[in-house]
Amino acid sequence: MRKISYLLIACGLSFIVAGCSHIEKMHAKYPLAVYFSSINDYITVRAYSQEGSPIAGGNIKVFNDFDRVIIDESLSDRGIYRFRYPINTVKLTVIITDNEGKQGKRYIEKEDIRPVYPDRYSQWWLNQ
Repeated sequence: MRKISYLLIACGLSFIVAGCSHIEKMHAKYPLAVYFSSINDYITVRAYSQEGSPIAGGNIKVFNDFDRVIIDESLSDRGIYRFRYPINTVKLTVIITDNEGKQGKRYIEKEDIRPVYPDRYSQWWLNQ
């Protein structure tokens, strides 16, 4: 019984170590931080360097479900880009590249986009 518990602990630790090494490899390949927020079907992507400064003038590429480039543009001076989520798309892959060639990667799935409807407390309702 004691051998089995030691074996289970060893297996659990090996999974943790393997997961941590995978995260380190991904962070080494994509060191830039990429965040997104959504309001209805509008996506705002923000990109930051490791030091926390925005990626001014970097490049954004957005790929659809079939790995086709649907957006290939420049980020703003504040490291921001805004676009509409395409209809009939399940998952987008966003890759940001800064001027030095470093990259950041983020997946955006359709289920992450939640519609925001105006309610009686919103500014939209009060202005009608």
